[in-house]
Amino acid sequence: MEETRSQKWPDRIHSLAFTISSKLVILCLFAMIVIVVYDIVSRTLFKSGIPGTVEINEYLLIIVGFMGITMANRLGGHITVDLLYNKIPPSFQPVIDRLNNIILLGFSIVFLYAGFEKAVSAYTAGETNWFGPHVLPVWYFRWTVPISFFLLSVQLLIEIIRFGVAYIDRKSRD
Repeated sequence: MEETRSQKWPDRIHSLAFTISSKLVILCLFAMIVIVVYDIVSRTLFKSGIPGTVEINEYLLIIVGFMGITMANRLGGHITVDLLYNKIPPSFQPVIDRLNNIILLGFSIVFLYAGFEKAVSAYTAGETNWFGPHVLPVWYFRWTVPISFFLLSVQLLIEIIRFGVAYIDRKSRD
């Protein structure tokens, strides 16, 4: 019974990272659609659109792009080069996959650290930007990078640990 529970919690955390990122992506895409449609309709009917529509969509696109990294990892949608990979024996391919995950985890931690420093700096400075005639705070968009790379790091760490546990189980059975 305890083994089943311990096997399920990594899957739940892995799925939670995907769920958080996918909900944010869906929300931002929906907001972008609503903003653009409303802007077009108001320009057509009232000869006046929403000030800063382009800028708002640019910031929302940042969230879509970075949170999409976590979604792509969960779905296995990263770009791969199969030229050499297919020539490697199938028994060794999972080792290459985990090595790639370890390298990606290293890069993710670097981006997480750098993004966190930048987000804290933007928050401390109270970073703002012009949206048409209005100045609005945008420091919270800086948190997209560290949050997305944190979620990706959690996913990668779980995949690496899962492979290690499976490898140990295989060796103990042999």
